[in-house]
Amino acid sequence: MRRPALLALLALLGWLPPAAADDAFDACMKSKGAGDTQCGEDWVKREQARVDETWRELSQMVDGDLAKSLTDEQHAWEVFRDASCTFKLDPGFGGTGGPKGFHACRAGVIGARASALDTYISYIDN
Repeated sequence: MRRPALLALLALLGWLPPAAADDAFDACMKSKGAGDTQCGEDWVKREQARVDETWRELSQMVDGDLAKSLTDEQHAWEVFRDASCTFKLDPGFGGTGGPKGFHACRAGVIGARASALDTYISYIDN
């Protein structure tokens, strides 16, 4: 019974809203301007570090079939992450910079995954 409930929760978590810009991104954008991509690249790296840290914590909590299922899911998510938001590279859809550009979109995708992994940990830890 526990596994089907977990799988249902995992399926529902795919609908998390994207994260808002963080303070470091906002401060960087004020100092560098919309044409600079470093602010966005740094934001994406911060969000990915959150995913990596949370994934390490989660992977230490599980084993067996559940570990394999979660690893398969994580690998599939990584493929999705790498393909996400590429439409934003078109200047008509935000380009690379600014709060609506590619990096903001990608950081939102990655931030949503970090939140989902946190939820998995909360569910498994109970």
